[in-house]
Amino acid sequence: YQRRVHGTLSECLFFFAAKLSPFPRAMPTVAERIVAATEEKRFFCSLEFFPPRTEAGVANLYDRMNRMSRIQPGFASVTWGAGGSTAQQTLGLCKDAQDVLGLEAMMHLTATNTPLETINDALGCAQAAGIRNLLLLRGAAHRPGAGGAFQQTAELVRHVRDTFGDYFCIAVSGYIEGHAETEYDVYMQHLKAKVDAGANLIITQLCYDPGIFRRFERDCRERGIAVPILAGVMPVHTYRTFVRALRECRTTPIELVAAIEEVKDDEEAVKEVGNTIVARMMQELMAAGVSGFHFYTLNLEKQVLALLDELNVIEETVRRELPWRMSANPHRTLEEEIRPIFWANRSQSYIAKTMFWDEFPNGRWGDSRSPAFGEHNNHTLSLINGKTCLRAVWGQPRCLWDIIDVFLKFISGELQTLPWFETPLAPESQLIRDFLTRINRNGFLTINSQPRVDGAPSTDTVLGWGPRGGYVYQK
Repeated sequence: YQRRVHGTLSECLFFFAAKLSPFPRAMPTVAERIVAATEEKRFFCSLEFFPPRTEAGVANLYDRMNRMSRIQPGFASVTWGAGGSTAQQTLGLCKDAQDVLGLEAMMHLTATNTPLETINDALGCAQAAGIRNLLLLRGAAHRPGAGGAFQQTAELVRHVRDTFGDYFCIAVSGYIEGHAETEYDVYMQHLKAKVDAGANLIITQLCYDPGIFRRFERDCRERGIAVPILAGVMPVHTYRTFVRALRECRTTPIELVAAIEEVKDDEEAVKEVGNTIVARMMQELMAAGVSGFHFYTLNLEKQVLALLDELNVIEETVRRELPWRMSANPHRTLEEEIRPIFWANRSQSYIAKTMFWDEFPNGRWGDSRSPAFGEHNNHTLSLINGKTCLRAVWGQPRCLWDIIDVFLKFISGELQTLPWFETPLAPESQLIRDFLTRINRNGFLTINSQPRVDGAPSTDTVLGWGPRGGYVYQK
């Protein structure tokens, strides 16, 4: 690493050092982190999303996942369509959530009505993408002639273990009141078979009754099921959606249903009354020592964040280990400590373009024998937001002043992105906003900037990063 004060533009663009490895880093599994959080009495939660059907829906979901990352979920899971109908979308969302948004991903996969080739392709792609967590489910009842390789979840769990060893951390579902298709004791035998086949974690369907959850947990332990159990929770969004979900999960929290029944015609009251009771039930579960919660978000954020605010478990200020958001992909090592300032506001593109680089500069730019050598055309911002959406945001400039106006709107906060900025202007840039406005208004369009900082403490809420007791200096 060498700084040249008087250098050409091309020399200035590549002042960084990063050690990137093609091998996954050793790190605790999701199940191990849940156990550690329980022992240390730390709050643990995870989020579940489903693949949207439209390009605009995908763009909005990425925005919401990005905003929800502030609660620091233990992982984000993405559902799997029946028979593998959303295989590509599920894998793509998992990969982007992990690589770009820094959320550890968990890919759903169903056993029934899915051909073995589809299952193996999905597992191979997940491994290649650095995804190390799976939620294995039975899926819809087996249909004769559908070509499914497995009829029970335990069979799929065993197949994954036999094929991939301990690479994946495997979660399975749990019905705290038993499954609708069988008796409670028979269902518990099926659940134990899934754990005996190699499952590391149980995520329950909807759980709102602390007493029933404690009974389910006790029954698991008495049968030798020792893996951690996350309680599944869905915030109350609408009366109809909530009641339908309860019916499908075969659970009836009497107090909660009665309360929202009284106000079912008032949408806002349904949310307020319902989530007040849900928050109280979650507090009782936390007091009883629950390992954590898995939120069925329905791709919505407001009520999840409201619940967590009610529980007072969201840190107001999340301390940064480094000035940029780290990727959660295990193919990237923990040793990456320097990035070029040029990429400070383009973390998504930077991660995408450097994911499989060899040690700089022998890979991408220098050695044609490297598997990473060659041109790339990964335009992450367009991939995530869609060109149609971007055109709607930026318009189609006809002259120089139209372009200047786009930059001014970004600096003022009216626009959230530019081709050179994948996120809104950093809080530290507010310190030089007036100066940036004057520069851009005069036709000098700024695509990178930072205020000068002379010894700000590392705990500063705007400028700080790294361990306590440090100081930040910037030119």
